[in-house]
Amino acid sequence: MKGNADASHSAVPEQSKLHSRREIFWNRLYTLLRPLVKRWVYGAGVASWRGQEEDVTEDIVQEAIFRLLKYARHADRGEAAPIEIPEHMITVIARHCFIDTLRKDGRLVRYEADDRTSLEHVAKSKTVDPAEIALNHVYYAWVYLKLADFVVTVSTKQQTALLRDLAQRMHFEQTPTSLQQAFADKGLDLKQHQGWESTDKRQRSQHASNMSNGYKKIEAWSKEASLQ
Repeated sequence: MKGNADASHSAVPEQSKLHSRREIFWNRLYTLLRPLVKRWVYGAGVASWRGQEEDVTEDIVQEAIFRLLKYARHADRGEAAPIEIPEHMITVIARHCFIDTLRKDGRLVRYEADDRTSLEHVAKSKTVDPAEIALNHVYYAWVYLKLADFVVTVSTKQQTALLRDLAQRMHFEQTPTSLQQAFADKGLDLKQHQGWESTDKRQRSQHASNMSNGYKKIEAWSKEASLQ
């Protein structure tokens, strides 16, 4: 009986420590996420949000944390894939919650990933929070990695067409961009496709068709993965 009592007594501090660690973990995610969501909300310019931006921000952050917590419980029970990097996942979830809120308010027409929440816009602000910049980097780096993972699964012809088109849209410096590096890590060298063109009408037509089908697959994948 004494042994059981001792074991029970020792379990209490361990449970307390676990609870404390979890509280610190969720507080850290909250602290990192809130500045980013706040920038999204204020940058959206939704008339019905004016004067309520702080409340809207809080609602989105809390919903994102709730969804991540719900997912984590499924993962703990083996019902979902484990969370590799919580900061990545909660940023994507928060972005999805933000867009859901825009849709609910009937204000979403087309909100691109490179809108006023882009890194360029953030960098120009005089009131930048370093945590916001870090989370922006985390979000886009995560998206690029997932995109590269997906592109390697499409047909060779569509993959080549996509790489050719992407290569025409970017500059190549000595240090690769996050997107270029993500593709390189999957064995896809964008630079080698730079400058591609064909004088053959049939080849150009096939390229356009493969590129169109490739982007359609990416669009469908991004919706399924909640990246839009």
